[in-house]
Amino acid sequence: MKTNHSVFLEYDSSSVTPNYVMSKEETLPELGKYGILVEVKACGLSVPLGDGTSLASLIRKMGCNRLPAGQDIAGIVRAVGSDVTSLHVGDQVTGVIPIDSEQSGCADKVVLQEFDVVIKPNSVSFVDAAGCVGECVRSYLALYYLGRLISGDTVLVLNGATALGSSVI
Repeated sequence: MKTNHSVFLEYDSSSVTPNYVMSKEETLPELGKYGILVEVKACGLSVPLGDGTSLASLIRKMGCNRLPAGQDIAGIVRAVGSDVTSLHVGDQVTGVIPIDSEQSGCADKVVLQEFDVVIKPNSVSFVDAAGCVGECVRSYLALYYLGRLISGDTVLVLNGATALGSSVI
């Protein structure tokens, strides 16, 4: 199965700045037991580096020459693997494409694992879902896994007017 119009950030070892490269056609990975095929309806084009890490150094550390652009996506599930239990064909979902993926959220379709997405509420548009899912995942990971917060804990949120601060709140 193939998808069209994937966008990647490619790094040439002789350059410090990566280039955006659009490929005409990419082969999608096999669906697998826990895989889902998502028809992408919206994609957020943010680079997931807010800590001052340079994109070139990240690409070098990963040992690859390109990263997918548009990792925050929202779309409709078009096929599910044999062991997928939490999603069905036709579900509207939002999620994050893993940074080491060979797929881009700018494509027409992507294959993800069922654990990479969540059901999108009907009241939230595809654009809004793709635009905020990355910050929401970062907020959840920080509060739940790193902060080990439980019900009743109090949190002071600095910079609450930023995208991440709003998601935390």
